[in-house]
Amino acid sequence: MKFATTARLCALTLSLGLGAASHAGTFSATLGEFNGNGTNTTETWGTLSFAIPLGESTISAVLFGTLGNSVNSSTSVHDVFADGILVASCPSTASPCYGGGPNAWSYTFSDAELSIFSDGMVVMTTTQN
Repeated sequence: MKFATTARLCALTLSLGLGAASHAGTFSATLGEFNGNGTNTTETWGTLSFAIPLGESTISAVLFGTLGNSVNSSTSVHDVFADGILVASCPSTASPCYGGGPNAWSYTFSDAELSIFSDGMVVMTTTQN
């Protein structure tokens, strides 16, 4: 049975590159699978929480995930946001993510976007279109 109207997202992984004058480190966090409620609303997938050591700052960040998961390999037409930044999308019913998958995606944050990591958490949301 295909649930074409529900957002389905696989586990999400966030990798942060941290830098300070004396050393650098990395951090990763993961969210579990997500199945939306099938309505054209914004839903919270979850919050990635982490601690950036005193004196360090985020110098790079990459998100990885899939559209589709173990419940159903396809997904709905929707967008995925990290603290309001569009990081993934299944834009239309003609897109490969809609008819099959799961389809992997990744997003590399620009220098201007790295400030979202300064508070130690990133809220992930999805909006079905």
